Amino acid sequence: MKKYLFLFITSLCVIGCDSDSTSTNVTPGVADPYVTGNYWIYQITTFLPDGSIDATHTDSIAVFTTRVNGGNKLIEYSDAHTEQVMNSGIWHSGPGELWYKYPAKENDTLSSRTSVPVEVDNQVFAGDISRYVSKVNDIITTPAGTFSTFQYYSDITKANNDTVLSRVIDNFSPNIGLIKSEIYTTSSLRPPLYIISKKELIRYYLQ
Repeated sequence: MKKYLFLFITSLCVIGCDSDSTSTNVTPGVADPYVTGNYWIYQITTFLPDGSIDATHTDSIAVFTTRVNGGNKLIEYSDAHTEQVMNSGIWHSGPGELWYKYPAKENDTLSSRTSVPVEVDNQVFAGDISRYVSKVNDIITTPAGTFSTFQYYSDITKANNDTVLSRVIDNFSPNIGLIKSEIYTTSSLRPPLYIISKKELIRYYLQ
């Protein structure tokens, strides 16, 4: 039986080269984020269960190419994952789910799966997975600047149980891209949640 690993539902993974030394920022709303050659550079911080920093590094991701697919814009990235820009937002082609919905309002549900095998803290159990809008016009600041974002939660709970055992929090700006992402989990499938990873935008280039 196929397992749905927790990291499978993380937001845009950044796998690739270290950051460049220069980049150009642009005014939000002016440039199209999904143009070949555009890139984003992130600082990745991982944490130990006690909250102390385990390690930090920088990674980057770029738009490799784009093409029209079924009337929608298909984006292929340098880490080999793809997305589609549609009227409802951004569809993540890996899980085939609506990943970033906009326009949107708080508590809008993007996807929901029930009683599927999931893995949290190295334990496999029947769980429910949901992704929804938690905030709109959420203003956040990272080393790359201050941005107005939509905030999305991806939660894992035990089947028929509302207790959240894992959570991904993504802040996304439709005119820029992913701004910040945090991953939380539990120990021995018991609350409270604690952070294990944080990704923050530090530079980007848009044409």
